[in-house]
Amino acid sequence: MSQKDGYQRLAKSAIAEHAAFQREQDTLRVEIAKATDPKLREALEIRAKIECYEYLMITGERIAVQSEIITGRLNSQEAEKMRNDVRGELLEDEKGKPIGFIPGYTQEVENLRFTYRDLQAERAAQQKEQTAKQENHDAGKYVDTAIAHNGTSGLRSAIIASTRGVLRSGSTRN
Repeated sequence: MSQKDGYQRLAKSAIAEHAAFQREQDTLRVEIAKATDPKLREALEIRAKIECYEYLMITGERIAVQSEIITGRLNSQEAEKMRNDVRGELLEDEKGKPIGFIPGYTQEVENLRFTYRDLQAERAAQQKEQTAKQENHDAGKYVDTAIAHNGTSGLRSAIIASTRGVLRSGSTRN
């Protein structure tokens, strides 16, 4: 196999990988468009960004390594540029003193992961609250129905039955 064949196979692999990534992103965009819950939509949008940054991290490091192989030099100019994009870049003044930092893909994806986790925790809490409200509403209907059919004497049995249902389900009401 010639060197040219090796580069062609590498290029074909990269193209196929990118096509697969694009298909996954397209599928995610469809999910985002269908989402009616704003928090779910936001979570899906964040997930799409996370996947993009992760893809950039993987391909950036791959390009850096390939650059080193092609040029025969460790830390070639292209390799340094790609690694700075992935890991971030420390800004220095003319004397070499650090004056700032430009975040890379790694920092961006970590920030997005924190945001995603917080959003998912918030969504879970809202879902739990809605479930509790629904259970309270259902218990109230049960009591109302018992009173309507049996008068106030049915209230005691309705409360007992409702309490048993709560104890079996493991939920509590405040």
